[in-house]
Amino acid sequence: MGKRLQSLLRLFGGRLDPIENRLDLHDFLQAQSSFVAQKAVVEYCRIKAGIRWQKLFAERAFIEALEESRWISMRAVLFDLTLIVEGYLRSAAVPRQMELADALVSLIDQLLADYVRDATWQRDNEAAIVELRRRLALAQVAEPQAPDKIAKASGNVVFDLMPVHADLRAHDRQVVVNNVRFSTLRVWETMTARIADRSQLVASLLAAPVASRADD
Repeated sequence: MGKRLQSLLRLFGGRLDPIENRLDLHDFLQAQSSFVAQKAVVEYCRIKAGIRWQKLFAERAFIEALEESRWISMRAVLFDLTLIVEGYLRSAAVPRQMELADALVSLIDQLLADYVRDATWQRDNEAAIVELRRRLALAQVAEPQAPDKIAKASGNVVFDLMPVHADLRAHDRQVVVNNVRFSTLRVWETMTARIADRSQLVASLLAAPVASRADD
């Protein structure tokens, strides 16, 4: 799919900035996790609110709930994208696959720390990073999963955190989950088109300092 996207962009004069190193991957994951989460949450809330969406989005209580939903949803999407990246880069990291997982955890830990929020957010991130490390360890004992399968996890988190009363979204879980899965597939297509040299990217990730597991 990545080669097909590259070909289409060349045909129509488009350009893809390559993902060549750790910083490029940091920026890509930061942008894409925010986009997928915001798209899913805001679009759903607007649809549910109907013609009253502007009034709803002006209410302070809703804005606060929306922001909380977006932040935590972003983190969930970010973690799924990290598993997808690991699966895509794993073969290029042999025999240092475990070091690749550690390098990705360190990258995501730094990315989350870049967001200046309250102490609760920071504490929750610490626990979440431990869970990310666990998920990566489990992922590495099996073949890489398809991106849309991995994205089911964040899709369910996004749905559960929607700032909409449970009674009003009772039958919408699959719609929201599939929205996140589809968006994640688009991210994966873009990512694979932009990573021209997996070995080069892996080398950049492994060259960066990594926090010890005891620091988690």
